[in-house]
Amino acid sequence: ADKSRESGTADKSRESGTVDKSRESGTVDTSRENGSTAPVKRAIEAPDALLLRAIQAADRGDFALAETLHAQYCQQVPEAKRAANGFYLHALLHSHHARAALAVQALETTLYLQSDHLDAINLFACLLENAGDGARAAAMRARAARTRERQAASDSVFTANTKPVSVSRG
Repeated sequence: ADKSRESGTADKSRESGTVDKSRESGTVDTSRENGSTAPVKRAIEAPDALLLRAIQAADRGDFALAETLHAQYCQQVPEAKRAANGFYLHALLHSHHARAALAVQALETTLYLQSDHLDAINLFACLLENAGDGARAAAMRARAARTRERQAASDSVFTANTKPVSVSRG
């Protein structure tokens, strides 16, 4: 009886055009999965938060967690809409597993999307050096230096142009 009621509800929602609100709210109703009649909801993590946690895990050397979080990120975000950091993480994971050619492809995409991605430039230089391409590695290191200089200049311009605001009471 429960199965027919469940499928009947699904059929009615399809016919009426209603949408399951739990999908819109970022939660998933798992009450049928565990046999309980009370709804149990778990939050779905936002893609940016997943990506940040994955990069932090990789930085700590926890590549298993980084790969799990990266896979969740990739399920949520289509490839055409992924951020430069998503491709950088992909490159980092490929590099960790000694898949240099795939890492280079992901780094090229990262730098296409964000030409001043300093971590990607540095990783690219290391991969080129390891592959024996010293000339291109040197060019990447020079690019990294120029990028650091631009970022430092940009930071100093920002701080030089900000003045404390005084409020006069009169």
